[in-house]
Amino acid sequence: MPIIEVNNLTKVYTNLISRKQKRAVDNISFSVEQGQIFGFLGPNGSGKTTTIGMLLDIINRTSGDIRLFGDTHLNAARKRIGATLETPNFYPYLSGYDNLRIVAKIKNIGEARVQEILGIVKLADRQKDAFKAYSLGMKQRLSLASAMLSDPDIIILDEPANGLDPEGIREIREIIKALGREGKTVFLSSHLLDEVEQTCTHVAVIKNGKLVKQGSVQELTSRNIARLEADNTDMLRTAVRSYDGALSADVRDGAVFVALKGGNLSDLNRHLAGQGVYVSHLSEARQSLEEVFIELTS
Repeated sequence: MPIIEVNNLTKVYTNLISRKQKRAVDNISFSVEQGQIFGFLGPNGSGKTTTIGMLLDIINRTSGDIRLFGDTHLNAARKRIGATLETPNFYPYLSGYDNLRIVAKIKNIGEARVQEILGIVKLADRQKDAFKAYSLGMKQRLSLASAMLSDPDIIILDEPANGLDPEGIREIREIIKALGREGKTVFLSSHLLDEVEQTCTHVAVIKNGKLVKQGSVQELTSRNIARLEADNTDMLRTAVRSYDGALSADVRDGAVFVALKGGNLSDLNRHLAGQGVYVSHLSEARQSLEEVFIELTS
């Protein structure tokens, strides 16, 4: 049973002056299973943050259904969710520990859990430092700690690695993957597609408020792609595009990459030879999540 289920979810904003309407989220449906690390991807303005806002009841939905843990009565279900938005919201002059202790008091959580979480996000040795003195990576880790404090079943993260250096990104990635190994469900929005590919098990891609693709990362990046090289790249590309089994052919780094809908590399090679084009290199190639994303949203 899906732990998050969205059916025909729509959000329409109306300009109070012109009365013009804009569909920020347009009739989308998707589901997330327990234990998945689910990447919610899309260009700027595609409706990602609006969708997250509706999941958290920060934004009222215009229409559609949301089920959490199989339940449409969301008030109780949302208590099992921890979330952090893109900009951490803490008191700058209080320490990391004191900021976290305030959250713990609101949620009726004991001191032992606060210390446990500070250890998990590797802030135990800096817990007495003022939040304003934290690096961006430390601020993001404290924000994660706040989301994890109540030991929620679902953790929703909006751009958790935004603006971080490689070391900070790696630290956030390790924490998220550890949550997945514990059986937690993580729903995250991110522009860092290489990082999503390394971290997430499943993704959904949204464009202009509409869902265009959903599936496992492995499914989306395992298309039948061939990499070819020849003395004349332009002739090679032209010949490849005349092959019936070719969905697309693009030139990158001096090679032609072709997405195949049928046939195999031997069939393609015979076709090219029949066109008078002989390749110096022919191999299978894996499509990155970034390439899939650009193909779906460009």
